[in-house]
Amino acid sequence: MQKNQVIIFFLFIAMTFLSACTVCQNLKPSSDLSKEIYCQNIQTNSFFDSAQKISLVEVSNRSLGNRQWSLAYATDTLIKTSDFATNSKALVAINGGFFNMREGGSVTYLEVDDQVINFTDNEADRWAKGSPVVEGALIITDKNSLKIGANRRAAYYQRSRQEKAVLITGPILLQKGRRSSLANTDFINKRHPRSCVCETFDHRILLVAVDGRSPDAAGMSLPELQEFLLLKNCKNAINLDGGGSTTLWTKEQGIVNSPSDKTGERPVANVLILSQ
Repeated sequence: MQKNQVIIFFLFIAMTFLSACTVCQNLKPSSDLSKEIYCQNIQTNSFFDSAQKISLVEVSNRSLGNRQWSLAYATDTLIKTSDFATNSKALVAINGGFFNMREGGSVTYLEVDDQVINFTDNEADRWAKGSPVVEGALIITDKNSLKIGANRRAAYYQRSRQEKAVLITGPILLQKGRRSSLANTDFINKRHPRSCVCETFDHRILLVAVDGRSPDAAGMSLPELQEFLLLKNCKNAINLDGGGSTTLWTKEQGIVNSPSDKTGERPVANVLILSQ
C-alpha cells in the first residue's frame, strides 16, 4: 500500500470511529478538577467491528499546579480503587499493576519514596520479570511528572533518586509514537477489559479504561489498544492490570467505566492517583 493510501486509510478509521462516538460532557471548569482535567466516555459499535465502551481522563503533564501524582498501595490485602481514591482524597484514580489475588499485595517491583514495597516475584511465577508482560515501568519523577520507560533492574531504582515512585508493569504499548512489538499470547491477542496510561505528543496524560466481557463492550486486544492510542495522539503508553481490575474513578463522578466482574468493582493492590 502506498504511503498516501495508508494515511487515507487511517483517517477513514479515525473519522468512522469518532462519528460513532457518544462523548460525555467535560467536567465543568468551575469544578474541583478544573479546566485542565477532562473526563470522556465513548461508546461505539464501529471500532474494530465491535461494541466498545472506553472511558478516559485527560490531565496536563505540565500544568499540575499543586496536584500530585502518587501510587497508593496495600501490602497484604486488596482494596477497591474507589476506596484507595477516597482515602487518599484523590481527584482521579486508575487501578495499577498486577497483584496476588489470594494473599494481596503487588507481584512486581513497587517503590514509593525510596522505599521498596515489593520486588518482582520469582521468574517462575506468572507475572515475573522474565515475562514479556512486565517489561515496562510507570514512573513518577522527582519533578512530579509521569514517565513510561523500560524495566530496569531493581538495584538501579534503589540507587536512583530521580523517581518518587516506580511500578513495574506492562507490556509497553507505544514508544515515541510507534507500536512496541508484542508477544504472541492469548493475554495479548484476545479481547479483554484493559487499563493503560499514555503520554501524548502535546504533553498530556491519558488514563484509559476499556470495558469488556459484556454485550455492549467487547474489550480490546493489545494490538487494537495500540491502534486506539495512536488515534488519540499518544507518544508513549503502557498497559496496566486489566480484566475485572479495570476501574477508572473521578472525585465528581465516582467510577466512570463499567467494571466487568458480576460482583462489581474488584479490589486491587495498587492504584495510580492524582490528588490535590
